[in-house]
Amino acid sequence: MISYSNTLFTYSTKPVVIHRKKLSLLLRCQMYQDAMVETLYNANDIMESTYTQHGLYSANLTFFQSASFLYPVYEYPYCVDLNQNLFLQASLDTSDPALVLFVDTCVASPDPFDFTRNVHYIIRNGCRKVPDYKTYHSSSLSRVRFGFSAFSFLSQHSGVYLQCKLVVCRQYDSQSRCNQGCVMRQKRSPNAHHDHVHVSVGPVLLKN
Repeated sequence: MISYSNTLFTYSTKPVVIHRKKLSLLLRCQMYQDAMVETLYNANDIMESTYTQHGLYSANLTFFQSASFLYPVYEYPYCVDLNQNLFLQASLDTSDPALVLFVDTCVASPDPFDFTRNVHYIIRNGCRKVPDYKTYHSSSLSRVRFGFSAFSFLSQHSGVYLQCKLVVCRQYDSQSRCNQGCVMRQKRSPNAHHDHVHVSVGPVLLKN
């Protein structure tokens, strides 16, 4: 494992009167072999903050053209017909074979920067929210395949984006979130270890 630490300071450009706090940001990054991580920190007048990131994988969410999952969609916007079957694959790029991937929540939104308001849930807390949601076989525990049909929500907006919350667990952790499946309320065992990441894809448009 490679560990990197650094401290960033910011100062006001006004030399006499300072109305804003000085930012002291301590960064620690612990990276495993063959790992990559990218992060963005947005400060809002915070005096001190510590952020620790463990890089063990990168996550992806990809549309595919059919249930064979052989031909990914590379060009966006992805234009589809109403009620057309959509196929997605969530996957981890990692050298650790003991990681398990679980799709906890997926929402569709017309705004790529807001997945909390005016959204349509596909999956929520591991429970399907659309009747045509379907899972497909995958030979890897770090890859989840699922699908649903393009819904009428698409016809109300110029474009729709999909964001999924993916949970990453250890394969032999029987108490992990990945083994709980559909839950009405999120539960977390104090002895279980898991991580989560949000991935987005889109936009998806209806054909004229």
